[in-house]
Amino acid sequence: MPNMTRLGLEYPAKDQRPWFDIFERWVSGLDASIYAHREDRNLIVEGGGTVSWNAPALSWTGSIYLVSPYTGYAMEIPVAQSPIDIADGQALYINMVRSLSGNTVVTAVVTSVLPSSNNAYMIAIRRGDTLYFRNGTGFDDGQSGPLYGPPLLVERVFLPICDAADQTPGPAPVSSLESPGGGGLRIRDFDGVASEVVCASIIVPPDIVVSAGLRARVIGVISNATGPSAEGVYFQFGFWCSGDTDSMSPSGTPLLDFVSKTGMTLSQYEMWFTDFCTGGVPLDFAAGKMLFLLYGRDPTDPSDTYGQDIGVTGIEIEWTRG
Repeated sequence: MPNMTRLGLEYPAKDQRPWFDIFERWVSGLDASIYAHREDRNLIVEGGGTVSWNAPALSWTGSIYLVSPYTGYAMEIPVAQSPIDIADGQALYINMVRSLSGNTVVTAVVTSVLPSSNNAYMIAIRRGDTLYFRNGTGFDDGQSGPLYGPPLLVERVFLPICDAADQTPGPAPVSSLESPGGGGLRIRDFDGVASEVVCASIIVPPDIVVSAGLRARVIGVISNATGPSAEGVYFQFGFWCSGDTDSMSPSGTPLLDFVSKTGMTLSQYEMWFTDFCTGGVPLDFAAGKMLFLLYGRDPTDPSDTYGQDIGVTGIEIEWTRG
């Protein structure tokens, strides 16, 4: 007996005997395929917590649920199945359970060729280092975010020291440092003996992910003719926010942190970057508020062994938006 070209369903030949038995099997198979298409088209996918793509590993922090609109029950891909490795060109799919009578757990499967089946439901496919979900959202390597939503943006913002306000005591006034070979920066020199502090500020964007907090680092240049020789510097941070009608001063204890740059052997005009501090969620951190970032050098710390003034051009902060 003949078969449909794509679905593979049997149907009766013109002179088939018995004709009606084959016809019933064909109608039943066609009914299953049409129902599967209708259910898949209206399937609701939710959950997943934070989904992260670090090629080749896809991971998620909460169960992924596929809810059938016709039964109200859900198929669950639990966190226990995370992470799953997906090679370039492979797809991630599940085998749907039709006509659910209750919630059930399904297994996510990786394949190079999706089965031609009523129950194979593709979730994502990898092309190069990008993972594309079935709604078209793409996660580049290293990105994370909500399932079937745009990935979160890890953003870095540079805050030049020439825009920072003095605290008591503040460092040397803003000056221009020009390298004989070309290149120049606006800097402030922090003393090698006494602690000096400034306060930078920036408005928190409306799409900030508060729970992700922030972290920061100090960027500078050797401004003194006597550069460090296996020596270091130490900077402290304080982070808090103030909103409309609030005092500029913190309402409690700010988020405190520090960075150090040790073992430096550099010459005048050479740049230095600290690592990012551990970071966290600043005091009263919220969208639309003014973020205050207090930072200063503490030459009394044992790790600050460079006894000369050092030029700072600003700080770089890292936070998450989405």
